[in-house]
Amino acid sequence: MDLDFGHGFIPRIGEENYKAVDRCVGPADLFSSPLDLPWAIIDGAWAERKPELLRTLREHDTKLLIDTHGWRFRYDTALDVAKLRDASWAPTSPISLADKASGAALVRASLRAQAELEAGAYFLPGWLPTTPDEDLRPAYEHIVATASEFADVPPRPFVLFVGGHTKGLDQVTTLLEALPHFISGIYLQMTPVGPMKDGPSKLETVASIYRYATSLGFKVIAGHGGGRHPGAPCSWRRRS
Repeated sequence: MDLDFGHGFIPRIGEENYKAVDRCVGPADLFSSPLDLPWAIIDGAWAERKPELLRTLREHDTKLLIDTHGWRFRYDTALDVAKLRDASWAPTSPISLADKASGAALVRASLRAQAELEAGAYFLPGWLPTTPDEDLRPAYEHIVATASEFADVPPRPFVLFVGGHTKGLDQVTTLLEALPHFISGIYLQMTPVGPMKDGPSKLETVASIYRYATSLGFKVIAGHGGGRHPGAPCSWRRRS
């Protein structure tokens, strides 16, 4: 299945907004038309507790990306959040990138949970760099290898979470260039970004990374991009 993100805005749905989304995608009536929602990103830790709440989206033919919050499990604070700590894929302690076994276990458990929730594509967990010069390529090589060898879930396209530091752009581009092309899409989240105080040049720099990823042939989702760019486009495409 080729990834087609439609009009390009992909909302994130969780406990705080699912009722409003449910109303928007509901059946048309005399005064309104249903919302066109080709894809949505779902808070997996929320949806796993009440999977029936995703029924309306599926009936509306909305395809789901299930966010299992993988990058957060690098930090102690993730296990202080009840919904993350109780998720079926959650590790019992923070993950060290040097611990290949725990990283692989997180990837496999995340894929199982997404398959159970009937994801339209698998959202592979990744990492945010802790410093601008941190080289995440070995960790990502292990993520991709683990996913490619895992045959316990139905085949779906892979969308890979890629984290980058805005002061380490060379590391981001080098990582993107190293990714294999059986990865269909990239969810690219840059940090730190402060939309209310960052100048235009920084926002342009972030946008340039999105464009570079698309030039490599990936479909790109601008992670949390709605708060950074007027009009809130979330997916980036190569212009024809």
